[in-house]
Amino acid sequence: MGTAMKINTLLVLAGVLAAVLPAASFAQSDAKVLTVSGKIGKTNTPDGKYVFSMAELQKLGDTKIKSTTRYTEVGEFVGPKIRDILKAVNVKPDATAVSVVALEGYQQTIPLTDFSKWEVIAAHTLNGKRLPVEAKGPLWIMYPIDKYPGELMNNVTTMKLVWSLTGLVVK
Repeated sequence: MGTAMKINTLLVLAGVLAAVLPAASFAQSDAKVLTVSGKIGKTNTPDGKYVFSMAELQKLGDTKIKSTTRYTEVGEFVGPKIRDILKAVNVKPDATAVSVVALEGYQQTIPLTDFSKWEVIAAHTLNGKRLPVEAKGPLWIMYPIDKYPGELMNNVTTMKLVWSLTGLVVK
């Protein structure tokens, strides 16, 4: 094998590793993927936040929902219910909303009532595959849109479908 071919082979391998490793790190069960802060009663950090690993989130139990979004055709999304995540951190009784925060800084405020009314999940899997950061992962807020299209298939709900979710700030 000539020098040029070896270099090309190494470049291809480097590109494959660069694409795979970031997604793989979030898929690891001990990877810290979600920080909850604000009006919570249970914390696990010195600064009063609760940081969940993927394994901790999965211990809360996964829910499957089918949804069609502007960004996907109908898909099966899997992940823990947001209400179960909030219950795990003992949300304070005077809380009324949650600001969901994405990796790139995008934020959307969602009333707490949404999480009791709908089976809103923090999806980590779509159609049997883990969501890497490059495909709206590792977590994506998802509503059961197909189950309640008359109420949820609208621009208001679409704005709440925050992907690359990294934080929940309870207000």
